[in-house]
Amino acid sequence: MDQREDIQSLGKPFAHRLIALIESQLVTYREYIPWADRVIKDSAEPPAWVIDLATVKYRPKAAKIARDFVNSEPVIDLPWDLWADEFIAALFLRYERKELSWASFLNDCGTHTDAWELGREPACEYFYAMLDVLEIADFSASVEAKQRDEVSSQYGDVMASVRRTYKAFKSFRVSAS
Repeated sequence: MDQREDIQSLGKPFAHRLIALIESQLVTYREYIPWADRVIKDSAEPPAWVIDLATVKYRPKAAKIARDFVNSEPVIDLPWDLWADEFIAALFLRYERKELSWASFLNDCGTHTDAWELGREPACEYFYAMLDVLEIADFSASVEAKQRDEVSSQYGDVMASVRRTYKAFKSFRVSAS
């Protein structure tokens, strides 16, 4: 299993992916806090960043905890293009769960990739062009289906990997009280 997928690896490649999953809101405190609690319970010496994550519900702070760990010494070179693709894949999974409309998915992908200029496509132009076509077609279901198939084909490998990571986190999900 790839280190980025393995929620038990606790290394920087995994934490790098976790940032994308938290920032995309695919993984929330309802998954990562119980996961961190389990890591703490099962580890003789749990990593400090996991201990910190176990106490934080606020999404930006949780992402910062993982980001600070990723950027800590010793610094390793991590693929930010892949991170952007993982963020897109995570948003796609949220679209599949009906949390985002297709137009919102395209807009969010365009907005985030425009800020970073990362990913396998000249990403923001790719997503904004699709959004323009969708709007011109008056949000046609057939246009959405065609675009969805194209994005699935373009990002399918990353989506499959992110889906495996999310499935592992989902097993820790607790319901709202």
